[in-house]
Parts: sequence; C-alpha cells; structure tokens
Amino acid sequence: MAVAIADGIRSFWAKRRGREKPAPIDVEKLTPITIVVFVLLAALSLLLLAADIFNPVQLNL
Repeated sequence: MAVAIADGIRSFWAKRRGREKPAPIDVEKLTPITIVVFVLLAALSLLLLAADIFNPVQLNL
C-alpha cells in the first residue's frame, strides 16, 4: 500500500511540474528493505517484551 501511495505522489508531482509520468516503483527492489524493517521491528518488540518481564517499570504514584 505504501508503494502505491508513493507512486501516486510521484505521479502528482511530475504532472504538476509538467514532466511525463515516471516509471512505476519496482516492488521487487523494495523486498529486502521490507524484510530488514520487519526483522528490526520484531527484534525490538521481543527486546521490549523481555525487558518488561524481567525488569518491569515501577510506577510509584
């Protein structure tokens, strides 16, 4: 979905500047970046889960 939005924005700006429509974004080139971002988010989620279990935050209200 993000690729479609980015492609639409690129087309909008090209039309506004009087240029021809740019080539569509190749999704296959974005796959490695997507995997890296997903792995980083999963790792951070697991790290925060472990931190919450082993050293929970104490709110002394």
